[in-house]
Amino acid sequence: MSVPEGMMPIEEFAKSQGLTTDKAIEMIKNGYHPGKEISGVWFAAEFQRRPAKEATGGPEEIGLVLMLNVLAWLSVLSGLIVCYWLWPGDAGYGREWKEAASMTSITWLLVGIVQGVIFATVAKGLSLLGEIAHNTRN
Repeated sequence: MSVPEGMMPIEEFAKSQGLTTDKAIEMIKNGYHPGKEISGVWFAAEFQRRPAKEATGGPEEIGLVLMLNVLAWLSVLSGLIVCYWLWPGDAGYGREWKEAASMTSITWLLVGIVQGVIFATVAKGLSLLGEIAHNTRN
């Protein structure tokens, strides 16, 4: 039997996707991939993979993600700098600072870290949303 145009044997499709033949047939039956059965033989629509490193977003999206990542690093760096500036110095001979004296500097360090994590998370989320939008257009 000849293979219909735009189709491939189910075994070839399953192998290319790292699936068992039964799983590939199940995917076609459930509507996850186009295909059909002809005279008891299953065929799947040819599958075109896009390159793994294909750019997914436009210049605006890439610029925004880059800007958010830069802000993440600047937030952490500024938290470290402010923590260093506010750290209590030497209390003097025979004296010690209580823990409360360093709380302000530790607070600024934590603020910088949390801010950096938030910026980095938003940047990653935008990047993933851009990939989803790109995949749904194709």
